[in-house]
Amino acid sequence: MKLDINRPSASSASQAESKIVRVYIDNTGEVYIDNQPVKVWAIQSKVRDLLRTATEKNVLVITDDNIPVNKLIDVVDECRMSGAKDVAVSTTKEMG
Repeated sequence: MKLDINRPSASSASQAESKIVRVYIDNTGEVYIDNQPVKVWAIQSKVRDLLRTATEKNVLVITDDNIPVNKLIDVVDECRMSGAKDVAVSTTKEMG
């Protein structure tokens, strides 16, 4: 018995991408993902959705250097609970 099956070619197959999710904390303590304000309690689900198709589950938290440490810890914890493999913190502007 022979089956005719049209398999997708490599060019049409979807590939998981390697991307870094960027979470911003501004100087007032507001959190943003994709230029949209996000409450701390909603970070976990938003980041999880963004990481769903990523091959490398990395998050970069970019914060103002005057943000209280407990706010930063809350944001980093939410990112880790979302399934992020690595969470990095930057208090300076990104290069590029």
